Amino acid sequence: MGQTIKDKQEVKRGIDFTNLKLGGGIGLTDIDCYLEVSNKLFLFIEVKEGNRAMPTGQRIAYTRLVDAVNVSPDCHAYGIKAHWDRKNCLTPSYMIDLAKATVDREYHTKGWQETVPMSVRDYIDILLSVHVPERRKAITGNENNLFAELFADLLLPEEEEGEQKAAS
Repeated sequence: MGQTIKDKQEVKRGIDFTNLKLGGGIGLTDIDCYLEVSNKLFLFIEVKEGNRAMPTGQRIAYTRLVDAVNVSPDCHAYGIKAHWDRKNCLTPSYMIDLAKATVDREYHTKGWQETVPMSVRDYIDILLSVHVPERRKAITGNENNLFAELFADLLLPEEEEGEQKAAS
């Protein structure tokens, strides 16, 4: 996961959606980060400074996107909202270190819910352990992740928990 933005000047350029306004309440939004692993796990991340909430339209867009991907029983899509602060998340070059941002809300199948506060990095490790355990070591470089194992049940939808218990 040692990826960085290759052209930092591009980050400084904003994208103006003004001339793309459409009628009928249709608007445009962006996705701050997208992660897909093995066509099984899909993660859409929105990052805000401090305790800023996602605007209603953006939250609706993330909800619909996650719902559309979750149609297949083999796909697990999550929308998360994370926040960053200047003290803990800014790099020396004033970029936001996404791994250190704190996840505070998630959407999977049962509406937007508050989460146990944890870093985006730990949240991703948990999702990898739950949904693509065969790929987690290759992706994270970690063979064991006690944190992920302890908190994996927090992210499992109830119907999956029941299926796993029945299979044991």
